[in-house]
Amino acid sequence: MNLRYFIALFALAAVGCQTLAYKEPLSGDRARVRLASQAPFVVVVRAYDDANCKTNEQEWMRLRSDYLVNSSPKRLGLPLWHFHDNGAKEVFFDTAHSFHALIIGEEIAPGRVKASDFSGNADSLSDASEFQPAPGVWMTTYRCGVAFSYDLKANVDYEVEYIWHRQSCSVVVSQIDGGEKPSLKWLATFSTRVKYSDVKCKEAFKKKRLY
Repeated sequence: MNLRYFIALFALAAVGCQTLAYKEPLSGDRARVRLASQAPFVVVVRAYDDANCKTNEQEWMRLRSDYLVNSSPKRLGLPLWHFHDNGAKEVFFDTAHSFHALIIGEEIAPGRVKASDFSGNADSLSDASEFQPAPGVWMTTYRCGVAFSYDLKANVDYEVEYIWHRQSCSVVVSQIDGGEKPSLKWLATFSTRVKYSDVKCKEAFKKKRLY
């Protein structure tokens, strides 16, 4: 078996779950939200009832700017779409409560990780781990997460884009202004960095899952 086979095998294992589990509110004060990523591998969006990722964890969706098993495209017709059908989903969000989320991207790549590349990452939600699927073959799983909270307003359209980098991923929240010339208005940027004394969402990021 060659290296490309192993990469394909692990990639398929990662994308085989349901890609849209989020249940939209059918009425009340709502915002329209596009959650998006340009990453060519799986990005998982999980939501919580609190800012510390402790209460009521729910996987909302999986994004990938490429093929996905059990693909569930979801669009509400928001303007300025420039994503793969599987790379973004548009949903209604109940604005009666804050949006607390942890978005994690995971890349599997050939080769070994340099320990020095991640030696200073104690203050971030990023890590890397090596594994050896066959004698003489090394691969590395890179993970980078962003935990954030944001108060969305009713009857406003938003874009929440996860931007991948192995050690410094981020989430950008923008307002989508419609009309004859639609535009994006930047509202906030959230980084993978956290304070040394802050355990916010670190446990949720490090939690071992089988999916």
